[in-house]
Amino acid sequence: MKIGVCSRSFSNNADLVNLLKKYFKNIKLNKSSRLNGTKLIKFLKDCDVAIVGLEKINKNVLENCYKLKFISKFGVGLDNLDFYQLKKFKIGVGFSKNLNSESVTDLVILAMLYKIRLFKSNLDNAKNFKWKPNIGENLSSKKIGIIGYGNIGRLLYRKLKSFCPQIYVNEINKKKMVGDINFKSKSFIFENCDIISLNTDLNIKTKNMINKKTLSKMKKNCLIINTSRGEVINESHFYEHLTRNPNFNCFLDVMTNEQILNKKLIKLANVCITPHIGGSTSASIKKMGLASIKKVLNYVERK
Repeated sequence: MKIGVCSRSFSNNADLVNLLKKYFKNIKLNKSSRLNGTKLIKFLKDCDVAIVGLEKINKNVLENCYKLKFISKFGVGLDNLDFYQLKKFKIGVGFSKNLNSESVTDLVILAMLYKIRLFKSNLDNAKNFKWKPNIGENLSSKKIGIIGYGNIGRLLYRKLKSFCPQIYVNEINKKKMVGDINFKSKSFIFENCDIISLNTDLNIKTKNMINKKTLSKMKKNCLIINTSRGEVINESHFYEHLTRNPNFNCFLDVMTNEQILNKKLIKLANVCITPHIGGSTSASIKKMGLASIKKVLNYVERK
């Protein structure tokens, strides 16, 4: 059995690689660039099992990787897996939930404080020997909206309660709408909140959720934080809104196309961006790696 590890984070982690080698002798690692399309097909062509991160597994990949029998997900997002085609090609899938909530929520809170405390301008001043503080604001004075109340949204809410009493949550799954929480409509959050954190899954209903219409409802000095998926934001509409409203700010950890970056958007002064680091802590990588190895072992045991 040959195992192809597509994820760079896994492939570059010596502890995870050594553990995988304890169970399987024939493994293939990807330590360079993210694999998609023809590069992904070439990499997985002779593999029976794939450990994938953000790589897109679709009909084209499955048609050309005829030896492939099982996919183990490194991470939590599943929008890169075409489950209809996986079922059609009789490919098994193993995945786990709630593996990187701690690291993602830490990043969201960091983004909030970074922006409202004017950290960059104060850092630049100090580095340039200008001992003059730019005056920021307290997080406790802000109305915060959380879109999506899954594992990340729930943990973010709990962490923020110690900072801020004014937190509003939007969730479409009524089963999750329990407890003494201010559940509100998206429109309410868009119109009333100073900071909006996007923590939703990517699906038909959430794709391009942030668009010209929804942006027009928001405060002129609103801060949007997106650590979910880039496609939740219509980047064309977003760019127009940011250029016309210089006091409107965003912190993006994800983009629609992370291989061909939207340089025009990134260069804007009111855009702060990180290269998809939400789950990139040593603890989260270890947790995600161990879970993906366990799914492969479970698959082998069932054979």
